[in-house]
Amino acid sequence: MTLEIYNNSFQKKKKIPVPLIESWSEEKLESQSEHFQYDIHLIPTDFINPFGSVIESHQYSATHFVKGLNVIQRHRDLPAPGIYFKYEFTAFRVRWVQSYKSFTHFVTNMCAILGGVYAFFSMVDAALYQVVLKKKRDAAMIL
Repeated sequence: MTLEIYNNSFQKKKKIPVPLIESWSEEKLESQSEHFQYDIHLIPTDFINPFGSVIESHQYSATHFVKGLNVIQRHRDLPAPGIYFKYEFTAFRVRWVQSYKSFTHFVTNMCAILGGVYAFFSMVDAALYQVVLKKKRDAAMIL
């Protein structure tokens, strides 16, 4: 027996940066029956683009496991064979806001970079000037 899940979607078909569960595939184990369990945790999410439109969707985390069951050695504490899906919804909502920085922010960053470069090379110039000045003094004392 092979179990295959081809698609499990929690949102409308739109371009958003959250991957979907594309596929899961499980092969039959060396036992008489199996217990398949899928735990899916859903987080409501809003994607807001710079123009203000909102896309409501869900992020998720998913885990799955398979337990082989031997019907002959079955005890009361073993789960029943089958396929189980467990969905959990979180109590909070995530908001992804996409925004662009303004042109003045770019100009401020460029001024800060240029000012830092100017200050650094001014210190290097002052240090080199002091070294050259000291060498000239030492050379004048020798003569």
